[in-house]
Amino acid sequence: MNQIRIKSEPYNEEGVLNLLVWASSEGFSGFAEVYVTPQHVKNFALRLTAFPASVDDAVVFEYGDESGEYPYHLLMRAEVVDKVGHSAMLVHVSSHVSSPHVAKAELRVMSEPASINEFGRCLARWVDSPYEALVWKPKA
Repeated sequence: MNQIRIKSEPYNEEGVLNLLVWASSEGFSGFAEVYVTPQHVKNFALRLTAFPASVDDAVVFEYGDESGEYPYHLLMRAEVVDKVGHSAMLVHVSSHVSSPHVAKAELRVMSEPASINEFGRCLARWVDSPYEALVWKPKA
């Protein structure tokens, strides 16, 4: 099933969200746990609502990196995949938690641009009260 699922877990630091993020596309899937501010998520969400500004447009959300300094690396990028405007959410996840649990996945969740815009609107509303999991199933 093609989807992105985001769940907020309780966390004791004021102004920080502990998010569990799953993505799946065409039988492939990946997971990451990230710690971000609500504003970081909201900025990403609001930029998604205006995607794409052109065929070269990309909207990026990133947590961590590949250095292994963070337990997870998450990259979500809304992108146009061809000149006629077909679009996708590229999702790259890496787990550096500990061996033997080191893993990587990269997948594209194909989507109409309007569905990516709707994901942005839903995410912007959700981040203000993230009590239920947010599940986005794109229209492609």
